[in-house]
Parts: sequence; C-alpha cells; structure tokens
Amino acid sequence: MTSIGKRPSPLSPAQVRKIVLEAIDTESYKETSHASLDHLERMISINDVLHGLEQNWTACNPEEFSDWHWQWKYRITTTDLDEEALVVILAIDTQNKTFEVITRFHDRS
Repeated sequence: MTSIGKRPSPLSPAQVRKIVLEAIDTESYKETSHASLDHLERMISINDVLHGLEQNWTACNPEEFSDWHWQWKYRITTTDLDEEALVVILAIDTQNKTFEVITRFHDRS
C-alpha cells in the first residue's frame, strides 16, 4: 500500500505483469476466502489462476480503486489450464510487490 493522500495512477499492463510474475516466483500472493471457497462450482483452482497469470494476457485493465486498502484492483483476461477464457481480479500491493486474488471466473461471453 502507499501512503494516504493523492490517489496513485493505475499501473500499466507491463507494470502489473512484472509485479505478478515476481510475486508468483517468490510465492508472495494469496487468495481471498471468496476466491478460494465461495464458488467451488466454478471448478477453477489456484493452479488454473497461476497458469493464466504466467501466460500471455488478452487484457489487463484497472477495475477499481480501494480507498480502504489504498490500492488498485485489476481485471486480467487470460486462459486456464484447459485453455478456457479466464478472468482474474487481482489487488496489487505495489509497495510489497504482492497480489491477492479477489475472484476468478470463466469468461463465457
């Protein structure tokens, strides 16, 4: 997190990707209980998420800014282990170079 004050600009997709790949490499990531437990019927494992985040992304866009956590959330579109379109919402902690998986779902649009 950054200091409270002027809202930081969102990161570029390249900046998000750099933090995500470094966090995966150092295992500096986590999932919310919502992401890991609330939608078991989606049958999307953390391995699907990590696979997708390590692949080329179709899109990476700022989703929203959390004043409470003082960080941006990003919507990343990629593919899972079965090559099915996957959307992952991440919160990025730029100071600690970590991320948290907020939710994940298959993009059936």
